[in-house]
Amino acid sequence: MFSKKLFLSLLLIALIISMGCANAVDSSNWKTVKINDVDFKIPPKYQGGDINNNHTNYHYNDLNTFGILCIEDYIASSYGCWHNFKGKNLTIGSHDVAYFYQYNNFAKHDVSHAYFSSGDSIYCISGGSG
Repeated sequence: MFSKKLFLSLLLIALIISMGCANAVDSSNWKTVKINDVDFKIPPKYQGGDINNNHTNYHYNDLNTFGILCIEDYIASSYGCWHNFKGKNLTIGSHDVAYFYQYNNFAKHDVSHAYFSSGDSIYCISGGSG
């Protein structure tokens, strides 16, 4: 027979597993876009955006709403725009990420930018709360 302690432990493990499943992100309806030969999955909220002719950026409405850019061609201007702002260095999964957040006067809302590398390229994912 099971001891009461073992039963409660198994019940707790089952509860934790079921909570993890309930909070899991269902990405089955996410679309894939290819930016500079790298596949990115786009959630339904940001689907229907545009990819430029060179396939180096994707944006929904504009880059301040949601965008993914391969910034190799204009890294100096992208990097230079953050000289007065503080950011955070994070690790997401196995990627080192430089994260910046600011109010954008043009967009009239806050915009976040996450810079990371993949292969030999640097990418930026941007999103706003407007």
